[in-house]
Amino acid sequence: VSQSRYIAKLKLPEGDPHSLVISPFDLHYGKYSWSGEVREAYSRQTAKDLLMTKTAEILADVIHYNVEKIVVPVGSDFFHVDTLGGTTTKGTPQDCDGTFIQIMVEGQQLMVEFIDTLRQIAPVEILLTAGNHDFKLSHVLLQYLGAYYRNCTDVNVIRCHKFRQYFEYGENLLMTKTAEILADVIHYNVEKIVVPVGSDFFHVDTLGGTT
Repeated sequence: VSQSRYIAKLKLPEGDPHSLVISPFDLHYGKYSWSGEVREAYSRQTAKDLLMTKTAEILADVIHYNVEKIVVPVGSDFFHVDTLGGTTTKGTPQDCDGTFIQIMVEGQQLMVEFIDTLRQIAPVEILLTAGNHDFKLSHVLLQYLGAYYRNCTDVNVIRCHKFRQYFEYGENLLMTKTAEILADVIHYNVEKIVVPVGSDFFHVDTLGGTT
């Protein structure tokens, strides 16, 4: 039986429907820095506080719209490291706050807390956008969320592990991409997508950013 629980929905205003695309890209959960050595201190608690505080600020504006769907790309350096040795996927050493297992387990729990917060607004759709710091853990996180929310009717986890993800909303086609994919490769693949007449195309790179 899934551990996920029912989340009561907030009453949103009527009007034109909207979709919210939100993701904690580059949170780097598990990163460590000391303010005596660098400009700002950073820790697992800092990352959690930053994520939940900024999410609350965004949702305070979002509740003024009729949001019918929330899209959450997961990964893209949500985790700071990807190996037991405390390195990125390709082996670059990092300063870490916690062990690899601790970072993975607590990070998964934090993502559930984040998604459950979004579920108060509208149904959530989750897809993959793996990062260069956490390429493997991004895929693990997607599978974890798929299992955790398997019995939730308001959470749809798309268990697709391709490097580029596409989704439509209304007449708009959006794409998220895994880190370090060359621009010319992206453009080549985009040309092979059939876009409905009158559609706009958006490439979602970071939270709140499109190109």
